[in-house]
Amino acid sequence: MQKKLSRVYQLLIVIFALFTVWVYLGATNLADNDMEFSDEALSGKKLFQDYNCSSCHQIYGLGGYLGPDLTDFASKEYKGEDYLNAMLQTGPGQMPIYYFDSGQVRSLYAYLNELYQIDKKMQSMYLK
Repeated sequence: MQKKLSRVYQLLIVIFALFTVWVYLGATNLADNDMEFSDEALSGKKLFQDYNCSSCHQIYGLGGYLGPDLTDFASKEYKGEDYLNAMLQTGPGQMPIYYFDSGQVRSLYAYLNELYQIDKKMQSMYLK
């Protein structure tokens, strides 16, 4: 009886290990293929990280809750670089004021735009 139980545990461990490898390889493949950013967007990502924007804002549902989720920021027609710059310079609500130059605003917008494009692509692939 105990030998049979031991075999079951061994089988469960092997299944769990195979599942873990399968999930890891799938996630790695997804990250490598679908999350390639332009150099400008990578600069924007660095700004987003350096200024700790995720402490208040979410991307893909991860981050803070004080500010809006920015995953689809670029989806709205009126939300372009000028709108982003105005939000950064006026700091609506509890948002601090940031005086970024036009290149920094362009980079940050490129990052948010590419996040939105990735989100659209992921939804079309997986939410059919």
